[in-house]
Amino acid sequence: MGRQAVILAGGRGRRLGALTDRVPKPLLPVDGRPFVEHLVRQLARHGFDDVVLLEGYRAGQIREALGDGAALGVRLTHVVEDRPLGTGGALVAAAPALAERFLLVNGDTYFDFDLRAFVEAATPEPWLIRLALCWVPDTARFGAVECVGPKVSRFAEKADSTGPGWINAGYYWACRAVIDEIPAPPASLEHDVLPGLAARGLVGGLAFVGSFVDIGTPQGLAEAEGTLVGL
Repeated sequence: MGRQAVILAGGRGRRLGALTDRVPKPLLPVDGRPFVEHLVRQLARHGFDDVVLLEGYRAGQIREALGDGAALGVRLTHVVEDRPLGTGGALVAAAPALAERFLLVNGDTYFDFDLRAFVEAATPEPWLIRLALCWVPDTARFGAVECVGPKVSRFAEKADSTGPGWINAGYYWACRAVIDEIPAPPASLEHDVLPGLAARGLVGGLAFVGSFVDIGTPQGLAEAEGTLVGL
């Protein structure tokens, strides 16, 4: 049986400046393909055949580029927000399309790791959402994630992070019930939801090693070129 994945693809990408004036961030080319296509292909390889795209800015271009997903081996559902809702608000708007458990993926990061191991791992602690954690040489750009055993205990702000450590890779194995924890939109999953859940012991974390790409800044986009060839 296939699994469901949900890609957050609605943001404007303001840190990228003029690069997203006419093209939505998920369609920026990396290694000869729109970035979001790399994500969809990764999901398909790991058995996620039901993919929901949460879109906003220039959504029509994303639909035109990817269509129904048949060419990529998945079934794509396009859910479009009529105003900016934030990453949390976008999930609330898409609630009718979501499975009881689903893989949530940031639309501007790519982590080359074992998705099946991530979602199938048995952890004894109760959680509403589990994060894939990635080791980086400098956490200052992302903000470090601190764990106690299998639980995430704290999300450090970027300004408080320095040196090597674990970060949120942008892949989440989520229970649908997490939607009940999201405040009225606009709401950020990262800032308005996850820290509070972590304080209650409801966020899990699993560490993996693999190539990591973040195209959210011009520097990150430039660094991504050449890293996704053959993936």
